[in-house]
Amino acid sequence: MLSRLQQRVVDEFATWGSAQGIMPDGDAGTRWRERITILLQGRATYLDRPDPTRWRSGDVHDLFMAYVVPRQVDAWDLAQHGPTTIRDYLRFLDATDQLHPASTRVPTLLKELDRLTSKYPNAMADVSRWRLVVAPVNSSVLCPVSRR
Repeated sequence: MLSRLQQRVVDEFATWGSAQGIMPDGDAGTRWRERITILLQGRATYLDRPDPTRWRSGDVHDLFMAYVVPRQVDAWDLAQHGPTTIRDYLRFLDATDQLHPASTRVPTLLKELDRLTSKYPNAMADVSRWRLVVAPVNSSVLCPVSRR
């Protein structure tokens, strides 16, 4: 469950994204909103970074490589759209002056994201690295591989 601050920021991001023409309509728009929600929830819960407006150096890398990749969480098309979603979100925080004052500057965070884009898709595609396989019943559910 999102905190009030997270919910408010997601709502404002959706409004901004719609005005910028980056939020799609219909089911794709719902998926777009779910994508930022799951990324912010994971960041708060698993990385202990609950403030969605405070981003420090290393946070972008940790979000994708320490949270998303080991869990192979791709039910929201994070392999393809995760970095773009965070890029848009950081641009939103910067454009609306909602970036926490103690945050790293957005251009620096975007450079960190750029460095990550060559490694991240390969890491998401490498299910053997984390001893995971896609379960045949539901492609969004993952189960451990038995090694004998």
